[in-house]
Amino acid sequence: MENSQTVERPSTTIPPTTTQITYSTRHPASTTQFPDHKCGTPAIQQNLAQNRIVGGVEAKPGSWPWVVSIHLDNSHICGATLIHPQWLLTAAHCFDSVRALDRLDARTGKHNRFSIDSTEQKYRFERIINHPDYNDLSSDSDIALVKLTEVVQQGDRVSFACLPETDVAAGRMCYATGMGETQGTCCIGKMKQVAVPVIDQKVCNGTDYFNGDITNSMMCAGYAQGGRDSCKGDSGGPLNCMVENRWMVQGVVSWGIGCAEKNKPGIYTNVVRYVDWIKRTIAIS
Repeated sequence: MENSQTVERPSTTIPPTTTQITYSTRHPASTTQFPDHKCGTPAIQQNLAQNRIVGGVEAKPGSWPWVVSIHLDNSHICGATLIHPQWLLTAAHCFDSVRALDRLDARTGKHNRFSIDSTEQKYRFERIINHPDYNDLSSDSDIALVKLTEVVQQGDRVSFACLPETDVAAGRMCYATGMGETQGTCCIGKMKQVAVPVIDQKVCNGTDYFNGDITNSMMCAGYAQGGRDSCKGDSGGPLNCMVENRWMVQGVVSWGIGCAEKNKPGIYTNVVRYVDWIKRTIAIS
């Protein structure tokens, strides 16, 4: 792909915190049941003012309770979404350079990237399943599932996002969330949110934008003028869209050219294309 060299990849250069957090000590369990009846409804309501990750405004702690931090050797590398009591949805490219499960863990209830939160829980990885069509050069099918070794402990700051049933229309305002870079403008290391409109795929594939590089597995969201976007370190996290009063993980942060650049909106894996694969994989795994 012409701009594959600019695809954002997670950074592992942040030094680990010196404070220790232990793994959850509850007994392992397993379930294949999806929490459809209670997904996408946070106990702590968001402040949905128009804001941005690049240039950033801090999200209300716990208001995106399905956002998970993936750690490599105790440093945040990617976001993920809790979609099931034992499963996370994230980007396949998060694991391009590492597959050693004993070096990876997931943190729920997290708001501060560089310190330990009182609500934080740490979970081991049992397995990583990339989509079989994932292409690390084109970023096509950039989606993966992570099975944890046990069921997560739910609460006001830990719950599930819904899986989407349909596409959302161009112009729909959705929210990207994460603890990635803000280019030095605000709230370093805190959970942030950015309101971005979904962009029609034909527009996003135009010569002024990505010139045909956007596949049917991808979706675009952002502003032609730039200024608001997800950024490095947000990879794997959700693009949250409200549908019938519930939050859907409509997209997975995948790649981009720079952060918040003109005519270069964020590119997300279009989750609705993969719902059947997600449910089938969880059912047989």
